Amino acid sequence: MSLAFLEMVNFILTNSPKPKEVQGKENIPGKPYVLVSNHSSWIDASMILKAVYPHWVYFMVKVENFEKRLLKPFLQVAGMFPVKRGLVDRTALRRAAEILNQGGNLGMFVGGTRGTKETLTQLKPAKRGAAWIAKRAHVPILPLGIVGARGYIPFADKLSPRQILEDLRRIKASPPPPIRVAIGQAIDTQGDADLTELTSTISERIGGLLKGLRS
Repeated sequence: MSLAFLEMVNFILTNSPKPKEVQGKENIPGKPYVLVSNHSSWIDASMILKAVYPHWVYFMVKVENFEKRLLKPFLQVAGMFPVKRGLVDRTALRRAAEILNQGGNLGMFVGGTRGTKETLTQLKPAKRGAAWIAKRAHVPILPLGIVGARGYIPFADKLSPRQILEDLRRIKASPPPPIRVAIGQAIDTQGDADLTELTSTISERIGGLLKGLRS
């Protein structure tokens, strides 16, 4: 294990940002739910975990992240699990159902992946997976919007420990705008709404939360 990696881990643990503002925490259900959020930064999941604490959310993340040597240990410690995008990943679906059936909360990103620098102000089109899982498990969907996290991770796909450490030090010296989170009212999945309608509602709710955070 390289010295740069150990220095990076120590720096992250001692200088990790947290949301400056969390709106709507009273909307978090007292029962299992599927949290669905927009996604623009590597640190979105960790910021969301801090925002909903003491609740815990198990995030479904793309399998490619588990192939990255620097990311995998952090993902495993946080209880995240991989999903293969572009196909029906039955292993991931079973894990999601297991989490909800055991009283846990599931986390998913609305578009299935991060937005790019050019699309940060646009919400990626929602995929139907979250609605399908929530409806099948008879649990509500909790919409969440997050802004500001991208500013703390400007290096995008650069995962060299040395490069990450340099970027984090530069961020500490000149902090970006604060991270802010808004949690919307839970969406009931047990009514007459079908998957298309539920998915549309998810996009509308998250879009509205983001608009409020940016205004």
